[in-house]
Amino acid sequence: MLVFCHANGFPPDSYQELFKEIGQTPTSIPLAPLKRDFNHNEYNNNWDNYGDEFIADLKPILSGKITAIGHSMGGVMLLRAASLHPEWFEKIILIDPTFLPEVFVYVSNYLPKFINRKIHPVASKAYRRRDQWSSRQEAYDIFRQKKLFKHMSDESLHHYVNSALTPDSPNGVRLSYSKQWEEHCFLSVINVWPLLKKCQTPIVGITGQKSELMRPKIITRWKNLAPQSEIHTIEKTGHLVPLEAPRRVAQIIKEHMNLS
Repeated sequence: MLVFCHANGFPPDSYQELFKEIGQTPTSIPLAPLKRDFNHNEYNNNWDNYGDEFIADLKPILSGKITAIGHSMGGVMLLRAASLHPEWFEKIILIDPTFLPEVFVYVSNYLPKFINRKIHPVASKAYRRRDQWSSRQEAYDIFRQKKLFKHMSDESLHHYVNSALTPDSPNGVRLSYSKQWEEHCFLSVINVWPLLKKCQTPIVGITGQKSELMRPKIITRWKNLAPQSEIHTIEKTGHLVPLEAPRRVAQIIKEHMNLS
C-alpha cells in the first residue's frame, strides 16, 4: 500500500503528474485545512495536533506495513507517525520536508501573530495573498507569471489550479485551502529533530538543490540524527521539487519501491 501526504497549501490532486510518473495513485490523507474551515480555535493547535489527526485517519485503512510519501508539511506528518508507530511503516519517503532550526520553531509558535506576519517571509505572503479570481483561467494566467510557479510545467500548474480553487458563486473561484489556514500552518511548526533521532524506519529523502529549507547544515544534521536515511538532491529545483521535476522524483521513488 502506498500513502501520500501533501504540503501546506497544495491539495493532493496538485501532484497528479508525480502520481502518473510513479505509475499508481496513492491513498492520500488530507490534512486538517482540507477537512474544515479555519476558525480562531485553531490558534491553540499546532502540527502535533494535526499529526494526531493524521494518525487517526491513517490507522483505519492499514492492512499491513506501508510505504508513505510526504511533501513539506506532509513529510513531517509522516516522520512523526513513523516515530510513534514504527510497526506501521516499511519506509517513508520525505520530499523536501519542513525541517527548521529550533529557534525558528520557537519564534513561530510563541511570538504574537501580528509580529510573526512581519518577520516570517512565507507566512506574510500567505496572509497578504489574493484568494479570489473571476475564473480558473484568470488564476492560471496570473500564477503562470509568479516566481513560485516558474519551474512547474503547464500541466502541473493546471492540476494545482483545478485542485486548489473551488467555485465561489457569484464571485468566480476562491482558494479551497484558505490563506488563513496556510498562514497558520506556517506559524505552528514543530521541532522535528527529536523525531528524527527517535525514528528507526528506513527513510528516503528527496530535496531540491535550490530549496530554502534544505540547506547543507540541515541535511548534515538530518543524516547525523537518522543515519538510516538515503538522501537525494535534484539539481535546478526548489522546495516544490515534486511539482517541478515529477519524473526525476518518481524515478527515485520507484527505485526504492522496486518498481523501476
